[in-house]
Amino acid sequence: MFTYSPLNREKRETRVFRFTPPRHSGSDRITLELRHASLDDDALQYRALSYVWGDSKNKEDIEVNGKLFSVGENLHALLQMLQHHGVESWLWANAICIHQSDDDEKSWHVQSMCDIFKNAEFVYSWLGLGSDATDVAMEFFSDWGPRALKVGVMEELWPIHLPTDAPLESCLDVAEFNYLAKIRHYFLPEPAFEKASTVVDASSTSDKWYNLAKFLCDLLHVEGLRGTRGKSVLSDLETGIIHLLTNEYWHRIWIVQEVALAREVLLMCGDKFTPISYFEAVLEALWKFCGEPPMIFSDLPLQRGFCERFPSHLYPNKALIIRQLLCRKMKVSLGIILVAFSDETERPWYRATDPRDIVYGILGLLSNDDRRPFGHVDYKNTTWVDLFTQATRSLIEASLITRVHDDIQYKLEYCLPRPRDQPSELPSWVPDWRDVGVNGLPQSLTTRPFTITDPIFKHVDACYGGRKGSYPTFFGHGNPSAIRLRGYFVDFVTDVMQYDYQAENTLGKDRASDWLAHIRDFTQLPESSDIQDMAGEDYVWRLVIRCHNKYFLRGWLGDDGLPSSPEAACFIRRLMRQDYSDPQTVPYTLLKSIRRIEESKAVSSTRSSKHMNDDTARDATIVVDGKAQTKSKSVDPERLPGSNGISARDLRFFMDSTIRQLFCQARSRNSTLFKTLKGMLGIGIGDVRPGDMVVILQNAHTPFILRPRPQNGDEVAADRLDSGSTFTLGGEAWVHGIMFGEFMKTDPKEEVFDIY
Repeated sequence: MFTYSPLNREKRETRVFRFTPPRHSGSDRITLELRHASLDDDALQYRALSYVWGDSKNKEDIEVNGKLFSVGENLHALLQMLQHHGVESWLWANAICIHQSDDDEKSWHVQSMCDIFKNAEFVYSWLGLGSDATDVAMEFFSDWGPRALKVGVMEELWPIHLPTDAPLESCLDVAEFNYLAKIRHYFLPEPAFEKASTVVDASSTSDKWYNLAKFLCDLLHVEGLRGTRGKSVLSDLETGIIHLLTNEYWHRIWIVQEVALAREVLLMCGDKFTPISYFEAVLEALWKFCGEPPMIFSDLPLQRGFCERFPSHLYPNKALIIRQLLCRKMKVSLGIILVAFSDETERPWYRATDPRDIVYGILGLLSNDDRRPFGHVDYKNTTWVDLFTQATRSLIEASLITRVHDDIQYKLEYCLPRPRDQPSELPSWVPDWRDVGVNGLPQSLTTRPFTITDPIFKHVDACYGGRKGSYPTFFGHGNPSAIRLRGYFVDFVTDVMQYDYQAENTLGKDRASDWLAHIRDFTQLPESSDIQDMAGEDYVWRLVIRCHNKYFLRGWLGDDGLPSSPEAACFIRRLMRQDYSDPQTVPYTLLKSIRRIEESKAVSSTRSSKHMNDDTARDATIVVDGKAQTKSKSVDPERLPGSNGISARDLRFFMDSTIRQLFCQARSRNSTLFKTLKGMLGIGIGDVRPGDMVVILQNAHTPFILRPRPQNGDEVAADRLDSGSTFTLGGEAWVHGIMFGEFMKTDPKEEVFDIY
């Protein structure tokens, strides 16, 4: 069996290998020559391999320097492909060039991984063995990529004015798409390129907007990307693109660094390959048409059906995001890599077999200042708890110092309380970044549902009027295990609504209806009453809707967060009792909301539901006087009875779907209602218990739930705050009557909270 010889770290040695002829004629076993090489040697030329290890149980034998050596079957397939294509250069692969059983050597190599991939001639990115569909997709990228780059897709379609420290979601959704309006006139009232008298060879014109528009128009005509009404089977091209983008390769944390730092990347799948620059450019063009936002061309007749069956969150991924940022000489912060939200994607953002690699695998992307708190890579003595704690500390400190955006990269609110039956080694204020990479962080209760100017959320600040700028203190043995925060004690939790979101409903009732019944019972609201005279219950429903629904807010809440009219308040009381009123009594503000939502559903493509019938989900789009006009098939005032154009069936559907949205949001956050000793009503996340405390922390917008920790085995008093108490974090809360700084007007005493 093969044995490694030690490396000379003073010379910054690593190992490289190349293919050699087999020792025995007729043998098909891969044979390699492995040698030491210094990263400081300017003459060193090599290519790096980027791949997924796969199942460690599945091994293949090769020969290294005449000795048997075992590698994973995925790496073995890559080596076979490279040998088949006659690659003769020196190569680097971590499974071969790093002694994986030597923690000291592995730690040193991880510390040098940045240089290894930066200095490689280029990187082979291996997506595994292909299929007929992926072959079609790879050829599509190879065919369209050169032209996409030539017309400037990456320069014109990718936001170029991103703040250096902008959070990840800002990098994706910045409203920098005004330049697209410059090419709209080529498409309306009909594509100018389809008129014989105006067809111009793109290569012969200096009009960059024309060239870009012509490219996009041609792309819109690609048959394999255009959905066919009533046809549910994906084309080979669609299937191939989906398989490429959902490949496990993109989910591995090490891939982010390997792809982002490489000078050039050759993407390989089976025996097909294409430069990653082609891949990126074509995907950018596709997603600016079928993605949202901005869907700036969604009203174009030519765009109808284009890429409609792609999952909306298929692209981008972390590796491509970071690569694009680095290409634009922009800073990559820890938050941009680690922070991901649960509603951004239906696939993992990142994962690692060894949880320590979630941090170690991205250190090469960070600045020296951001990397310094983590010290030297040390697989022998450093635990994943140490690294997750330090990463969270760095994120919290960065969020307090860097306030470039209203929505900062990381908030303490994102850390959910752990279920009581799932103990964790982590401090309560530290998220499990393994779960975050797979499932994402929950959106905060104050996440702005439309834009940062929405009046309902713009002024949410429970600490308004209190002291600002108090920085947290971190302390504890080894890496900090506790955080000391200043804030204000509000009240104790006395009652909690018990509702099991996962349990089956034995009564056979609709789950959402059952949930609403529990809310009415917990808040002691009558099942039925004179709806007109129940203004005192509006705060209950306002609390529920604000925290759980992002589309219905504008329909019945005014700028001050109160019902926009008495009619709107009356309607919402009926909605929460599922008391379906006459469509003609629907207030005007809600009528506009219903129409807007229904038309938005009709305009959007069917990709979010593969089983939806195209004929019922699609609008008829017409062009009148050069402007696209949309006539919804879902809400048509000319065909529905009644003067307001809403039928009883549509109203019932709207009310039922709204209630189910509320329930699904509540279930996804595992939220629950609670009451306090002073009679306040609030919503908490997860495992809220009687005896928990409601507090307002400095520099936070929402109240928090803290749970007093027992001291020396003594029981915790459920109605008083003892000096010297310590706490665990129970997550954020929304409490009626204190969300806009009302409590701070009582001049509360400042407290210190030590949270473990």
